[in-house]
Amino acid sequence: MKSRSIGIIVAALLVTLLSTSCDGLFTNYFKEMGLGQVKAEDITTTDSSAIEAEAYSSDGSLSTSYVEVLTANTETKTAVLTTLETTYTAAVTTDNVAAVQEAAALAALIEISTTDAIDIVNNVASSLSSITSLSSSATTSDVMSIVESIVPASIASDETAFTAAVTSLLAANEAYTVLGTSINTAAISADSSINTGTAVQAAIVAAAVAAVDNAVTAAVATDGDVAGYTTTASLLYALVSGSTTVDALSALSITVPDYGTDTPLGNLLAAAGITL
Repeated sequence: MKSRSIGIIVAALLVTLLSTSCDGLFTNYFKEMGLGQVKAEDITTTDSSAIEAEAYSSDGSLSTSYVEVLTANTETKTAVLTTLETTYTAAVTTDNVAAVQEAAALAALIEISTTDAIDIVNNVASSLSSITSLSSSATTSDVMSIVESIVPASIASDETAFTAAVTSLLAANEAYTVLGTSINTAAISADSSINTGTAVQAAIVAAAVAAVDNAVTAAVATDGDVAGYTTTASLLYALVSGSTTVDALSALSITVPDYGTDTPLGNLLAAAGITL
């Protein structure tokens, strides 16, 4: 499905998903990360299983101090993500599917939790009533009001931080796509560290950003820019910071992410127990 109306796009994606009794799903899980203590020198960077063991606290939540260390140490973070990516991009078989799923889910969590993308994802929960009140006739102004409420003020005035958040959401989308696709090979194990509710919450936001990114990439390839902007981050930042208007979106043709049966998003929804 394609549309040139960002209002229709957001309404179709978010309202359809969130009107299916998903309120309990969006619970600001990320703000409940564990408190396990981690030091930079102790972090393993070359083995996915060891990384997973260190990243999670005893209660199964992502360790706050682990996230803090990776946030402050770009080189260590990159090494950890590279190792996880090597694991989750391997050809999926029944023998390695659990390892692929664990690595993909953790990589996405790390991407989101080490930038301000974490606040964007959590703010979706806070904006549920506004999102679910949208209809297919929502205007671009309606949608931008919601977008402005979702994007933290701290990054709405900081292009570097905003760009990092968008970049991390795009990277997380790739990992969540692998996770969702892998479910076609094997369901997520009940013994897994993966919180499917968290995965769906973040994957929806990441997929929406990726949908815009695909449209921007296509428009730039054809026209050279979108209202003078050549990247998704720069265009979206201009919108949230007021440097440009929603009219800049008129050139985009955005394909809404597919959440049907046997699609990555559809599989994650099913794993979380959500039926559309």
